[in-house]
Amino acid sequence: MPAVLVTGPPGCGKTTLIRGAVAELGVAAAGFYTEEIRSHSTGLGQAAGRRQGFALVTLDGRRATLASVGIRGPHRVSRYGVDVAALERVGLPALEGTTDAKLLVIDEIGKMELFSQRFQEAVLRALGGGRPVLASIMLSRHPFAEPLKSRGDVRLVHLTPEHAYSADGDVTGQLVYVNYGVPEDYDILDELGIDVAGKIVIVRYGRSWRGIRQVVSWGPRVHAFALLPPGRGKDGMAPGRAGRPLHRLATAHPTVL
Repeated sequence: MPAVLVTGPPGCGKTTLIRGAVAELGVAAAGFYTEEIRSHSTGLGQAAGRRQGFALVTLDGRRATLASVGIRGPHRVSRYGVDVAALERVGLPALEGTTDAKLLVIDEIGKMELFSQRFQEAVLRALGGGRPVLASIMLSRHPFAEPLKSRGDVRLVHLTPEHAYSADGDVTGQLVYVNYGVPEDYDILDELGIDVAGKIVIVRYGRSWRGIRQVVSWGPRVHAFALLPPGRGKDGMAPGRAGRPLHRLATAHPTVL
């Protein structure tokens, strides 16, 4: 099984996806994930205070502070000082200290962790060790991370912020193709007497920022929406990237499929 590396901008749900996948798979797993450290609520109706750092949590329950606004030292990312020793003391044994695990979990291969040369070496050993690896990896370019994303034995999965706010579970419903999903396309639907409430809308890539499509789509209370990759040929065929299937965008206007 190739390694699966999950990438995307901050807040897109990488850690949530990895933790959910580990729970769903139900196999013996080893490694660690990271989670935010926040100050206590201010009592002004806020669920939590300001982010103060990041904790490293191993799958067998050990914890350490990976980064904090209170840490002083040479290794820093934004306003956070990074405790490389804590990563090497707690995170690396969790990743390499067991031979019973059927799955290795690394969350994440990011700027903070990559301050450690020992961590980089452990990642390479994990990827070459023959066991499945599920890891998150930084989206921005890095001299260590970029070659990992292009390895032949790696499947790279891109998440977007939309995933972080998507509900779990299966979605079923009538499909409605809404072209580019801009207001004019919904006007055409209205003229055709097509109601998208409770439907799954299929949105063509292009002509607007993706967030606009969501706002417009959610307004009529659609059930869900899916985004097709951009077409590259005159017939609307798109070879896609990283194993995406072919999509034919043969309809000029929104229609019910």
